Amino acid sequence: MRINFKIVKNGEQISLRDAIKEKYVSITDEGICNTSENIKIFKSTGLYDYNSKEIFENDILIDNKGRKYKVVNISGTFCIKGIGKNKDFEPFALNGLKLINRVDGLEIIQ
Repeated sequence: MRINFKIVKNGEQISLRDAIKEKYVSITDEGICNTSENIKIFKSTGLYDYNSKEIFENDILIDNKGRKYKVVNISGTFCIKGIGKNKDFEPFALNGLKLINRVDGLEIIQ
């Protein structure tokens, strides 16, 4: 089974290979650990937006009506939570929105 991660250093995405080489992250029996406070590690949801772009936790998605959502992990389940004018939207499991392996009607904007 393949698990993808997005690694961000000071707001810029870097590869896992570079993060390990520069000792920003380490791999242990427990998983991937960041060794620098400037590093953030985000796990893939295993799903793709309707443009076939992989969705990671913390991504910002937008629907066809302009509503924005943040991808969050709640108790091991990837959910979307409304932000901005849409902040009262209750978290909703992403896997409930999927069509095959793509999330219907949502696009990554950030």
